[in-house]
Amino acid sequence: MTSPGTEINRIYARDDRAGSAFLLRQRGQLCGERQWTYDHCLRTGGLARRFALHLGASKMAAENLGLAVSCHDVGKMAVSAEVLDSTNGLTPDERAMVRDHAWQGGAMLRVSCQPLARLAADIAENHHERWNGTGYAQKSGADIPLGAQIAALCDVFDSATSNRPYHAAAPAYPVLAGMLTARRPAFNPALLEPFVMFCIDDCKDQLAPWQVGDLLAKVKNPPCSPPHSTRPFPSPGVHP
Repeated sequence: MTSPGTEINRIYARDDRAGSAFLLRQRGQLCGERQWTYDHCLRTGGLARRFALHLGASKMAAENLGLAVSCHDVGKMAVSAEVLDSTNGLTPDERAMVRDHAWQGGAMLRVSCQPLARLAADIAENHHERWNGTGYAQKSGADIPLGAQIAALCDVFDSATSNRPYHAAAPAYPVLAGMLTARRPAFNPALLEPFVMFCIDDCKDQLAPWQVGDLLAKVKNPPCSPPHSTRPFPSPGVHP
């Protein structure tokens, strides 16, 4: 079975300067107008880059993946700041507007024909899909692009552990514990367990020894459930 790092290299190890420049311009539109979203995108992209290196990806592939992941929320430019920053809960119509940011982002990035931009568009469109089919478009398993699977992990972790207008940051431990228990079916197990191991090291100053021990126990003793897909990685090719 191909390792995650090998797959990242196969898909993202490419010299695409035009695509990188385009993505930087698109991401930059969030700065100022959607500042907390912009900051979240930078952190999530950085997390994806470091995780890719942890998985054994090359520096070029990791940097390209990180940049692509950092554009996952560019579609929120199409959502009003009043809705994004609401602290009073969302109406069904407002929730639908926020959910639309995934396909809006994909459309914004597909105006470029550059390969890295197309990969970023796949991530933007699919970062709210879940391994068990409970995401926005109910794609599941290896039908979700690898970059989007990684973006989903990084997005969930950073969203929960950082301050938002509508919630305070949660500590790393309960977030990781929840990803390994109640939310475990939502993520590719071939990525989730290495991601938690990576986060234990990346967040070691935020975790007590007993918390590290508990997380390691949860990694080593996953709940018994059949795998959703026999293909852990796809071919190359989301408030809510």
